[in-house]
Amino acid sequence: MEPHLVLLILFVLSPPVISAAHTDQRVAPASSAALLDTSGPVALPYVHYDNHEDCKLQPPDSQTHPAIRNWESAEGDLPGHMPTGVKDRWLALSHSATDPELKQLALGALPKLLMSSRAHSTTIKYSNSWKRWESWASSKTGVKSFPVNPTDFALYLSSFYSSGHKTAADSAAAAVAWAHSLAGLPSPTNDPLVKTTIQGYKRLTASTPNRKEPVTPEIMAKLYNAHGQPSAALGDLRILFVCFVCYAGFLRFNDISNVRRTDCSILSDSLVIHLCKSKTDQYRQGNNITIARTFQPTCPVVITERYFQAMGDPDTSPLPVLRRMTRSKTGLVPTTHGLSYTRTREIVLEALRPFVPDIHKFGLHSLRSGGASAASKALLPSHLISMHGRWKTGKARNAYIKTDPQTRLLPSSVLGI
Repeated sequence: MEPHLVLLILFVLSPPVISAAHTDQRVAPASSAALLDTSGPVALPYVHYDNHEDCKLQPPDSQTHPAIRNWESAEGDLPGHMPTGVKDRWLALSHSATDPELKQLALGALPKLLMSSRAHSTTIKYSNSWKRWESWASSKTGVKSFPVNPTDFALYLSSFYSSGHKTAADSAAAAVAWAHSLAGLPSPTNDPLVKTTIQGYKRLTASTPNRKEPVTPEIMAKLYNAHGQPSAALGDLRILFVCFVCYAGFLRFNDISNVRRTDCSILSDSLVIHLCKSKTDQYRQGNNITIARTFQPTCPVVITERYFQAMGDPDTSPLPVLRRMTRSKTGLVPTTHGLSYTRTREIVLEALRPFVPDIHKFGLHSLRSGGASAASKALLPSHLISMHGRWKTGKARNAYIKTDPQTRLLPSSVLGI
C-alpha cells in the first residue's frame, strides 16, 4: 500500500484533532478588574498565547479556526508556509484519491497536522530558508528545487560559504530535511556528500562563542539596595521582580513574558509559577517552577508579593505580570500590554550598569546563567539544576554555568600527588 494512503488511514482511526484558541487583540490600557466583569463580552488584552483556562485545549470551530478549512486557500496560516514542491505533491495526492473522506483529509486535516509538527516560529524560519533555496535553484540551469538533488544542495552550501555565517549551513540543511519529511521523502541531508560539506563548513567558520557573563549574588544584593527601599516605586519593583524571579527560577524572557497573574500561586514557603509553554516544552504539558521563600529582604517571593500588591491585579487576572507602564499624575500606571523583549532588556541593563565593569558583557540570559552558576557553586546536584532550569541535556545546562577559578582547581587538587 502507498505510504501516503497509510498515513490517511491512520489519521481516520486517530482521535479528533484538538486545537487551542488564539487571540491577538489590542486593547487600550485598563485595569485588570474590568476584564473580570461578566456583565458583557470580555476583550482580552494584547497577548500571543493561548486563551488561559488551565492550559486546556478546546475543540476547533469550523467558522473561526483554519484547521478545518481548505488549506489551498488558507493564506497566512501555517499551511501557507508549506514548500511549493510539497504542496504540489499533496494536491496531486488529493486529486488522485477516489474516496471523498480521504480526499477531504488530504486537503485539510493531514497537511495541518504536518505543518504543526514544529513550533510556529520554527516553521516560519524553515519556510524562509526553503524559499532562499528555491530562489537559488530557479536561477541555475538544470537545478530542480524539489526533490533536492544532494549534489546540487552541496553546491548551494558552498555558494554562501564566503558570507562567513557559521549557522547558515545548518539552517539550510534543517529546512531541506523538514520539507522532505513533509512529503514523506528521504532527505538529501543524509547523503555522505552533503554531510561532509556541512562538516567542512562548520570547521572553517567556527569561532569562539560569545556568551554573556552571569550576574553574581553580590550584584543582585547591590541591585536590591538600589531599588528595594520600602517606598520603592512600581518601576523599581518591576525591575526587582524581573531580575530576582528570573535569577531564582532560571527563567528565560519568553518564560516570564508569558506568565499571567493567575499562573502564580504564593504559598507560605514558596512561589509556584505555572509555565503553560516554554522553549523546552514542545507538547505544552506545562511546568511548575517552585521558588523558595528565604525570609530575607532579597527573597524573590517577598519581592513578588510587593510587586503584585503595587500592580493591584486580582489573583484571577488574565493579564501578563510583566507589562508596559504609562505615566500619570500619580506616577507609573500599568497598561494591559505585555512588555517587549527589547524594552525589558533596556530596563534590566540600565539597572545593572552601575554594578558591572562592562555592561556589554551582560544580557537577559545573565540572570538565568547567574542563578545556575550560583547553584553549581553551592554544590547543588546537577540533576536538580537541570530539573529547575528545564535543561534536557548536560551540555545545554553546562553552557549556562560559569565555574570560578577556585572550583576549577578542585579536580587536580584531590588526586593525592
